[in-house]
Amino acid sequence: MARVTKHSLVALALAHFFMKSYPSPSKKSGLNTIIGFALLVMVWFFFMPVQFGGRAVYLIISGISMEPRFHSGDLVILHQTDTYQKGDIAAYYHPIAAGIVIHRIVEQQGDHFILLGDNKPAVDLYQPTLDEMVGKFWLYVPVVGNLISQLQALGLS
Repeated sequence: MARVTKHSLVALALAHFFMKSYPSPSKKSGLNTIIGFALLVMVWFFFMPVQFGGRAVYLIISGISMEPRFHSGDLVILHQTDTYQKGDIAAYYHPIAAGIVIHRIVEQQGDHFILLGDNKPAVDLYQPTLDEMVGKFWLYVPVVGNLISQLQALGLS
């Protein structure tokens, strides 16, 4: 007569678990996978940074010139474009300040754009051309820029 031990019961339970038949994936789950992949591709397309061939430029706000719309530490996502018009919030490379400035376009004079911070009384002295424009405002996430800056300070990004 065979003796039933604790080890043989464990072996039987494992064999039952692994030999159990599992249902094959349904057509619905396959469709969900395709839809999920398509959404992931679309998100990557819209959020892909210019460094990887995309159109998105990521900018962390510093200063108060665009308050109350943006505050220091907000993350702003810009999209590169060839067309800008009055009223657009846009960023440009300022060669004298050696940095990027984000303000609102208030006028265009010939090849140059006149910009003004929403919280500033006077227009910017520097008037960028289309070649110096970095991108047009697309999306912003409040406060996330602070988190990114802290991670950069810790060497984690």
